[in-house]
Amino acid sequence: MPIFLIFRPACRLVVLIAAVSVFSGANCAKTCVLSPNAQSPEILQVLNTNSQVIDSMITNDVKIRGRTDGRFFMVKASLAMQKPRRFRLVARSGFGSEELDMGSNENTFWFWIARGDPPTLYYCDHPEKAGTGTGRALALDPEWIIEALGVSEIHPDDIHEGPYTTSGGRISLVTRSLSSRGEQVSKVMLIDPCMGQVVEQQLKDARGRVLARARFSDHQRDPNFGVLLPKTIDLEWPQMDLSLTMTLDNVRINQIFDRSLTDRWTKPDKDREEELCEMNPRVSNAQSIGG
Repeated sequence: MPIFLIFRPACRLVVLIAAVSVFSGANCAKTCVLSPNAQSPEILQVLNTNSQVIDSMITNDVKIRGRTDGRFFMVKASLAMQKPRRFRLVARSGFGSEELDMGSNENTFWFWIARGDPPTLYYCDHPEKAGTGTGRALALDPEWIIEALGVSEIHPDDIHEGPYTTSGGRISLVTRSLSSRGEQVSKVMLIDPCMGQVVEQQLKDARGRVLARARFSDHQRDPNFGVLLPKTIDLEWPQMDLSLTMTLDNVRINQIFDRSLTDRWTKPDKDREEELCEMNPRVSNAQSIGG
């Protein structure tokens, strides 16, 4: 549709006819990575294409806003990840005292927060090694966070229900499994079809109660490797009354880790520890034993 622009400079009338192209709605429409009728194989292929590029990531520039037992706190942290299961998130206060330690290595994962009542390091062997994983243990396992970050690959051989389309236009995939205690747990992935990225992941028990939730937003493309990574991560453990909002800056992909820092993958020793994988959890208190 032509548009007529009329200018009246000085005493002369100049009529400028400008032909302006009108773009069709199809051209203006947002291009999406996933097709509207995408099935599980296509969805998993898109998700895994991003993750296959990433072998490791690290940043010492993480800001955390947290809440536990009704108390709020703000700390700075460092985050490191190396496939397949190495993960470490350590947060410290402005005074240098440790506030949070969440990690995983090839055999074990752990979780500790200084503001716990009392501060307890929870740990467990990975499910196929321990054979006694519980819903609570799975909720504290960083592996499901690593997967939703777009770092670890999602196994196509797992049984995935869906895809379903949510009211918000997201794609939902549900993976169900049983712990060795016979507890049914469900992992729900919510995927943005245009980005082709997981934007939310939930872990639910047999009653449908959310054990853990992670939301991912502010995705940015790495300039060196072209992968999409979230800048903001919201983590929530409703049963523990704990939530964390992490903002990641200066993330480096596929960096070679200094050998002197390999102890970052070692489970720390704390005064009070509880093993989550046992039928009757064992609680150790180093201070009382030593005394």
